[in-house]
Amino acid sequence: MARGEGTTSTKTEKGSIAPKARSLEKEEAPKESAKIEVPEAPKRTRVPDAIQRKLAAEKQKGPQPSRLAQELRSYQAERKRHSMDVYVQITGLDSGKTRGVKALLDSGCSTCCIDTDYARAEKLDIQELPQPIVARNADNTENISGRITHYVDLRMRIGPHVETRTFLLTCLGKARIFIGLDWLTEHNPEVDWQEQTMRFSRCPEQCQMRGHEEHQAMIDMDAIDLDAGAPDLEEGESSC
Repeated sequence: MARGEGTTSTKTEKGSIAPKARSLEKEEAPKESAKIEVPEAPKRTRVPDAIQRKLAAEKQKGPQPSRLAQELRSYQAERKRHSMDVYVQITGLDSGKTRGVKALLDSGCSTCCIDTDYARAEKLDIQELPQPIVARNADNTENISGRITHYVDLRMRIGPHVETRTFLLTCLGKARIFIGLDWLTEHNPEVDWQEQTMRFSRCPEQCQMRGHEEHQAMIDMDAIDLDAGAPDLEEGESSC
């Protein structure tokens, strides 16, 4: 056997000995890729049969009207009333500012009211009631708008008729003022609901503002001038 046979060294072409191949160190070994944990999909739970039956029953009923809409229909269906639009002028007692506004003369409303949002927007002199008043519907259920807690005193003119009136603040929807049954009972005007006219011929004595003839003049609700200011009271005259 030739010298050097069986060794791990090899000779290069020029006779030099090639170094041994280096083994990979542990730190140089390829690292394993980090494991990514994929969360399991949530398990779908079965809806109890009792709930499914209730849901099915609700779907069969169809869309349900809101509580307010239900109360409104009940309110309109159960009460018999007369109502019509009345053009009035209201004047703030503190500011003296006069505003023309369309009110609703309504025998189905128990008292005079003004819309809360409108009163605040006009910056009227709003006062707090000593005790809240429960607003009730025609069926004696409590109104959804809640209790009435504030009021405002205003000078109101309808044609030649002028008086100072207390208005309770509540939500009236699209309307701004309701002139209710208490006002109709006190003044007892002759109202033609078909012709939309009214005559103050049976007012209390303290309401005779501008003389008996003018006070009894026929008032055409569609012809009242909203731009005219409320008439000033002359000495010796009084408002309601």
